[in-house]
Amino acid sequence: DKVGFFIDLFLNQFPMPEFFNMAMMGRLANVKQLASDNPDLINQTCNGMTPIFIAAMFGQATVVEFLLEKGAQLMPSLITQKE
Repeated sequence: DKVGFFIDLFLNQFPMPEFFNMAMMGRLANVKQLASDNPDLINQTCNGMTPIFIAAMFGQATVVEFLLEKGAQLMPSLITQKE
């Protein structure tokens, strides 16, 4: 399918950790388990992107909703910026 093709293409250009891959593919059960095991993954960055950014980019609404409920930030600058 088209989404699978774009995911494969994206991952070839930007290899990412498992949590990002699961968010990108919309695997909510895996995202929940990984986040439960390590809550810091919610706002981890990779290649300047967060898991919620990746999930949103690939239209994974249920993953986006879950990550928002867990306090995910869309942009890395919101995570690292200090006042």
